[in-house]
Amino acid sequence: MKLGEAIQGAVPLTETKPHLDIFDEVYSDYMKQKIRKKFGLLNKELETDKDIYDSFLETMQKTGADFTNCFRCLSMLPLLGSPNFQAKLKDVKEYILTQCSTLEELKSMHKPEMDPRQLQAFLAMVQSNPGLVNALGRNFASITRDLEKLEKIKEMEDKTDEDQRKTNEEAWDSWLKKYVERLNIEMEGKTDLIQANAERVRVMNSNNPRFILRNYIAQNAIKAAEKGDYSEVRRVVKLLENPYNEEVDLGELALPQQVGNASKSKDDKFSDGGATSSKSKGTGELRSYTGMLYESKPPDWSLDLKVT
Repeated sequence: MKLGEAIQGAVPLTETKPHLDIFDEVYSDYMKQKIRKKFGLLNKELETDKDIYDSFLETMQKTGADFTNCFRCLSMLPLLGSPNFQAKLKDVKEYILTQCSTLEELKSMHKPEMDPRQLQAFLAMVQSNPGLVNALGRNFASITRDLEKLEKIKEMEDKTDEDQRKTNEEAWDSWLKKYVERLNIEMEGKTDLIQANAERVRVMNSNNPRFILRNYIAQNAIKAAEKGDYSEVRRVVKLLENPYNEEVDLGELALPQQVGNASKSKDDKFSDGGATSSKSKGTGELRSYTGMLYESKPPDWSLDLKVT
C-alpha cells in the first residue's frame, strides 16, 4: 500500500490498489518457484520444501559459509542412483566446509559497531526504563543488532578452531542428510537419470550465479583504476555480463593462469564436466590481477570493507 501511496501522484491509488492487494500472494508464489529452482527441486512441490530453504540459510549463518558458492555447488550433487553419488556427496560437503568461516572470521563478522561497554550501559538503561525504546526509535534497532552480535561473541569465547570445525561439519552433515532425503523423493517416478541430472544442472546453474560483484573484487578494480589501469574493471564487467555461465571467454583481457599464492578454485573433482568447473573457454582459471579467483570466498582483509 505504501508503494501505491508513494506513486499516486503519477498513478491514482484507485488504479494501483487492486494490484497491490494481490502483490504479496504473487510475490510469494514467485519466490517459491525461484527457491525450488535454486535447489533443483523441479518435479515435486512439498510443504516441507520451505524447511529445506530456511534450514539452509540457518546453517550458512551458523557456519559463516559463503552464500553464493554454497548455492552454486549444490548442482554438483547428482540425483540418488547416479554413478558415484556417495563420492560426489562427500566432495560437495568438503567443498562447502572450505567455504565456512574460521573462528576468528566469525568473531570479526559479529564485532559490534558500538563499544561493548556502551552497549551494556544502554542495556541497563532500557531494562530500568523500558520507555526509552520508543524514544530511541530506529536507533534502538541498531543497538539491538549490536547486542545480538555481542552475545554471539560471548558464545564463541571458549571455543577453539577445532570446536568450530566440528560445529561446521555437524551442521552441514545434518542439512545435507535432509537435502538428500528430499532428492530421493524428487526421483520418484523418474527413470532417465542422465536427462534428469542434465536438466537439474541447467536449471540450478541458471538460477545460482557463479560470479557476483563482491566488495573485495570491486575494491581491487578500484585500486587498479586509481593507478590508471582499467583492464581489471573491464574484466569484472565482462564476467558480470554473464554471471551464470560456466564458460567465459575474456579474450584479450584474459590473464595467464597464475599459481603460487592464488586462492584455489573448486576441487579438481568438480572439473570433469561437472556443474561448476573452474575452467573457462581458452583462459584457464578466471583470476584477477591479484591472483585470486573471481569466485573465491572473500579474503580475511575484505571483512573490514564497508559499502559507501
